[in-house]
Amino acid sequence: MDAVSRKMDRNINNLIEMSIDAFVMLDLNDNIIDLNSAAEDLFAMKSEKLKQANLFNFFREPNRAKEFARSL
Repeated sequence: MDAVSRKMDRNINNLIEMSIDAFVMLDLNDNIIDLNSAAEDLFAMKSEKLKQANLFNFFREPNRAKEFARSL
């Protein structure tokens, strides 16, 4: 990665981290791979514990939530 790309990547990460909105990045299996501090506040958990957890396990009805998300 060149210097310009690294700087852009840092700027994007800083923008996401400073956001008041929760940002959660998922892998193809809906596992949390990255998140910002607003997401930590939303889930009331630290990122170390949230990373690799499946997002839909935080819903009362995980299968229904997953079906809804897939319909969007």
